[in-house]
Amino acid sequence: MATTPKPTSRSTSRAKKSIYPREVTGLLVMGILVLLLTIIAYWQATWSAR
Repeated sequence: MATTPKPTSRSTSRAKKSIYPREVTGLLVMGILVLLLTIIAYWQATWSAR
């Protein structure tokens, strides 16, 4: 019982530090996907107009 709080406190501190890079990478991936989708939609719109 006494050994369980020590790893949990360490894991929470590590988790807090690891949450930010995961959020940043997630936001970057979402931004890239949105940009790709908008570019593809615009590209298809221009090709359909021609």
